[in-house]
Amino acid sequence: MRRSSSMNKFRLWRSLVIGWIISATHSSGLTMTF
Repeated sequence: MRRSSSMNKFRLWRSLVIGWIISATHSSGLTMTF
């Protein structure tokens, strides 16, 4: 139970970080590349 809850928190945190990185690259990274 505890391990599953920690895994869920890790997945949620990782998805949030990935989404933030994607948004950052779309806003600033694309303009810098192209």
